[in-house]
Amino acid sequence: MSTEEVPPPAAPLESDSDGEGWSIVYLRKKVLSSIREKLSKKEAVSLQDVKDLTDASDVAKEEMMVPVDCSGIGDLSKTDALVEKLGLEGLAKAFVEAEDLFHANVSKMPADFVPKEMTAEKWQELANEEASEEEEGEEEEATDSDEEVDDDKDEAGAVEQGKSAEDTTTSEPAAKKAKTSQDSAE
Repeated sequence: MSTEEVPPPAAPLESDSDGEGWSIVYLRKKVLSSIREKLSKKEAVSLQDVKDLTDASDVAKEEMMVPVDCSGIGDLSKTDALVEKLGLEGLAKAFVEAEDLFHANVSKMPADFVPKEMTAEKWQELANEEASEEEEGEEEEATDSDEEVDDDKDEAGAVEQGKSAEDTTTSEPAAKKAKTSQDSAE
């Protein structure tokens, strides 16, 4: 087995809201078709075939990406472990079966959820939008928790000064309160 690293699949994972556990991943259509053909002819699948299937970093903008359901494959972020466990041919078969599974489950998916084939350019735009939204969500969570800590400090400082926590909501900003309390301590 080669120790060369295999990149993770070329798409973010998604789940449906109904708890069905679909794991939709976009793969390169022409490479997946080529692998399907090799497997049907009992030809060997190479490490490069698997890399080409899962690596979308150098894909032409007009190349088509197809959705597949990888829920039966395992942890896709650890492709090397999957190659070690299943072998190149086994992993290639698993991706082909994932495409078949996707098509079998389309009728079970909500109509507004069913992923469609798209160009690599469109897929990349969507992936970038999703990444931006996740980053914004993380920033908002961090800001919210910082504000909660500041609010707790303000309330604690007010209680020490003999004010109720409610009084602090209409009083001076925290920085000014801290300065005032230091001034009065002198």
